[in-house]
Amino acid sequence: VTLALNGAPKAEIAYPEGCHSVEKFAAEDLAHWVKEISGAELAVKERKAEGKGQETRDTIFVGASFAKGKFDDDLAKFEGNDGFAIREKDGNLYLFGGEPRSAHYAVCRLLEENTDIIWARPDPGIGTVFTKSATLDFRKTDRIEIPPYWLHGLDVCGIRHDADMNVWSRRNGANLADDTDPRTKGSCGLLSMIYGHNYWRIANPKSDLKDHPEYFGYNAATRKREGETLCLSAPGLVDLAARRFGAMIEAETAAGRPPVDWLLLGMRGTWFCCQCETCAAPIVLKDGTKVGPDDGELHASTRYWTFVRDVCTKLRERHPEIRYYGWGYHYGRTPPACELPKWLHCELDMDGDYKGIPYLDPRQDKTVRERIRKWNELLPGHVSYLESWFISIDSISGGVPPVKGVGEIPCWQRNLRDMAHVLKGAGAQTYTCPDASRSAGGKYPISIEWDACPAARWLTTRLLWNPDQDLAALKKFYYTRTYREAADLMEEFTEGVDRGTDKGTLEDLLRRAVAKAEHPNAKAMIRRQLDHWLLLNKGK
Repeated sequence: VTLALNGAPKAEIAYPEGCHSVEKFAAEDLAHWVKEISGAELAVKERKAEGKGQETRDTIFVGASFAKGKFDDDLAKFEGNDGFAIREKDGNLYLFGGEPRSAHYAVCRLLEENTDIIWARPDPGIGTVFTKSATLDFRKTDRIEIPPYWLHGLDVCGIRHDADMNVWSRRNGANLADDTDPRTKGSCGLLSMIYGHNYWRIANPKSDLKDHPEYFGYNAATRKREGETLCLSAPGLVDLAARRFGAMIEAETAAGRPPVDWLLLGMRGTWFCCQCETCAAPIVLKDGTKVGPDDGELHASTRYWTFVRDVCTKLRERHPEIRYYGWGYHYGRTPPACELPKWLHCELDMDGDYKGIPYLDPRQDKTVRERIRKWNELLPGHVSYLESWFISIDSISGGVPPVKGVGEIPCWQRNLRDMAHVLKGAGAQTYTCPDASRSAGGKYPISIEWDACPAARWLTTRLLWNPDQDLAALKKFYYTRTYREAADLMEEFTEGVDRGTDKGTLEDLLRRAVAKAEHPNAKAMIRRQLDHWLLLNKGK
C-alpha cells in the first residue's frame, strides 16, 4: 500500500462510526506520523463498519468493527486478551485486535515495521526519532501478536496524570500506565484500576480516627489507636470496606469513565500491624489448626489475606466482572495459611528479595523460590508480579540517584519467561516515572531517571509483550534507531555503566556521542544524558 508519493497522499484512513476514542486516536496518530515522515496529509474519516464504499482500495481501516466478516479467525484468537493483527485484503489494510487500544498497538507496529521510527522515550519534543521520506510504502502488512499475560504494563509511581507517558506506553505495547487523572482516565484505553496503599480509602485517620478509633491499629508501645494501619479484626470493618470500595467502583461509571478492570486492596507501606488482643490472638483455620504470633510473618499475612478475601467476596457479589487482588507486599508476601478462593489474585512484590537472580534459578534463595511456587499453587494463573528495580522517586528526593543501565534486563527477561511458560502468571508490571521536567523533592527533575538509561524502560515494554525475543537484537534495534550515527558509542556507554567502567571513560563516550550524532533528536537526547551525568557526578 502506497501512502505517499513525492509528498502527495495516495491513501486514506478510516475509523468506525461511534468507536472508542482510542481507536479514533489511533487513526489520527497514524495520519500524524505519515505527515511527519512524508509531508503527505492523509484524510481521516469516520465510516460505518458495514456499508457501501468500504471496499475502496488504498484505505487503512483502523478498528475491530471493520474486521468482522473478513478476519473472524483472527478475532476469535483475541478472546480475553488485547492482542492485535495487521492484515491486507484487496489493496486495503486492516488494523484491529481484542481491545480498542489494540488498534493503536497495530498502528505503531505497522509504522515501526515499514519505517525507521522509534518512540524512544515519552518526551514529546525529542523522544521520537525517524527519517523523512517523501514517498512512503507499507510492504510488511501481515502480522498477528498476542501477549502472554493479561497485565503487561508500567506502574508510573510518584507523579501521575501524565498524558505523554500514557501515549508512549501504548505506542510500545503497554496496557497500564497508572492513568489516574479523572479528566483523562479512559481516553487512552488503558486498564482501569483501584490500586495502591488504599487502606485510607476504607477508614481515613484524618476523618475517622476521632469518631471510630476502633478501626485503626493499636500500638502496644504507646497504648493508643494510631493511624498507621487498620485493625483488621474490628467489627464492621469488612462491611465498611465493601461499601466504600463499592461506592468508588460505581462512581467511575456514574462519571462516564470506563468500568474498573481490577481492584487491589493494599496495605500501607509498613511492617506495622495492629497489636490489639484480637488481632494478636491465634487465628483458627477451617481445619481447626491455629496460626499465632509465634508464627511471625505467617500470622500477619493470614490476618491480612483473610480480610482481603472477606472484603472482596462481598464486592464480587455485586461486581463479579472485576479482578480482585491482594498485595503480596511486606508481610502480605508470605503465602497465608487461610483458604483463598481461586478467583482471587495476588500481586507479588519481590523487591529486595531476589537480589538480581531469576526467581526460579537454582542459585536463588530457597525461601524465595518456595514462596513463588506456593503462591502459584494457592492461586494458579492468578499471580501477577511487580518489579521495582528502576530508580525510584524516593531515591531522588533523598539525594543523588544511582545511574542504572540495562544490567538487570536479562534477569527481568528470565523472570518474564518463567511467568509466561512455567508459572503461567497473570502478568507483570514495573515501576518507572514520567519523563517530565517537574522536580522530585525540589531537588532534581523527574526526567533525570530517563536520562540515566532510557533504553531499559523501552526494553521493559517490549519484553512485557513478548519475553521470548532475542535480547541482543532488541538492544541493537534500540541503539541503532534511537542514536543513529552515535549508536556504537551509546551502546558502549549504556553497557559500560553496568560493567563498572570508570566515570572518565563514560563521560568521554557521551561527549563523543554528542559530537557524532547528526539526527537532531538523537543529539538532543544524548546531550541531556551528558548534562545529567555531569550533574550527578559533580566532584566525583
